[in-house]
Amino acid sequence: MAIAVIFPKVSLETDTGSIGRWLKDDGAEVAQGDALFEIDNDKAAVEVEAPASGFVAHARAAGEEVQVGEIVGHI
Repeated sequence: MAIAVIFPKVSLETDTGSIGRWLKDDGAEVAQGDALFEIDNDKAAVEVEAPASGFVAHARAAGEEVQVGEIVGHI
């Protein structure tokens, strides 16, 4: 069963953001807790970890604007 990778809220000021870059390639094997992608915001890049072990499937591309809570990939 696929586990959704959700775009998290990293700032109180905004409900949108973008994936700065994926740290794992589409189809790559990941372990729970591995850094999957970076969110770029005003102050710094924030790493988002894999919620489970398995193979990552990107649903959104780096640089795309997404809403907090939106699915950006699956494990």
